[in-house]
Amino acid sequence: MAFWTDATLQDPKRAYRFLVTLGNMTNGAQWYAKSATKPSFTVGETEHKFLNHTFYYPTGTTWDPVTVTLVDPLQPDAANQVLAILVASGYDPSKLSQGEYGTTTSKDAATDALGVCIIKQIDHLGDAVETWTLWNAFITAAKFSELSYDSDDMSTIELTFRYDWAELWTSTVPELEGGVASSQNLLKVGT
Repeated sequence: MAFWTDATLQDPKRAYRFLVTLGNMTNGAQWYAKSATKPSFTVGETEHKFLNHTFYYPTGTTWDPVTVTLVDPLQPDAANQVLAILVASGYDPSKLSQGEYGTTTSKDAATDALGVCIIKQIDHLGDAVETWTLWNAFITAAKFSELSYDSDDMSTIELTFRYDWAELWTSTVPELEGGVASSQNLLKVGT
């Protein structure tokens, strides 16, 4: 039975009920995340021609970038924290002005600087119904909002993340062929 015809069923997932955690930002940046895209993936393909037929075969899986938009408050200063993550990733041009060569950005430093990246979709009580964890995530782009006298919008920062893979934990039990799974615990659905 559909959720809209049976009032005893739970509400559907809502796009405005979510939390983002960026591990090394103040409070995980949870309270100033304005929007987020969920992880998505693309499965590559290769073709094989045989006489008049073309056959397709799956190849590698690529996880697509995730974008999170943060409101940039005065305190804690999100813009300053994003730049601190960039410096902790290994990019520090201030060392050049001091006559030092400094270091270069590395994946290990970039993932450590960001910390764990989690996107949770929550229900009306605030309980997680979906938890996406981005493994080995790092920032690939930061776009700071425009300034304009004819706008009273809040300043924002749009961050783009690249990651190796995502895991989805869900509070629902998936239906399996031949019946329903017996475990009521959170399930690791994706790898």
